[in-house]
Amino acid sequence: MERTEDVNKDLEKFAQFTIERWVNKMYKLKIRETGQLIRSFENHVYVDANGNPQLIVFTYLYYGIFPDLGVGGHVTMDKTPSGNRHPKPWYNKVFWSRLRYLADYTAEHYGMDAARMVKSIIGRDNTNNMNN
Repeated sequence: MERTEDVNKDLEKFAQFTIERWVNKMYKLKIRETGQLIRSFENHVYVDANGNPQLIVFTYLYYGIFPDLGVGGHVTMDKTPSGNRHPKPWYNKVFWSRLRYLADYTAEHYGMDAARMVKSIIGRDNTNNMNN
């Protein structure tokens, strides 16, 4: 149980750090906003009945994705190529790099657990086969 709690704490840190990276990227790209968007960022790590993590959810105000797409205000997707707005990729690049990190993290932590479980099953099967 203690290991599960450690993993859940690590995932909470992961989610919070992802939001921090988004905010830093927004400032770096000089995305103008009122502060409402940044204050709207939230995350939640959902766990099953045994406390095992199942899902990480990020939420923020809907209009926040518009600068990433290069649209907003009076600029629509069909006017973007000829307009003066350009995408400011604060969301996707950060999200996918953090997702790769999460994949490595879960492989490291849960991969060891899966290997132990397989060894345990193989060990039991070998013991059972020796008794037959």
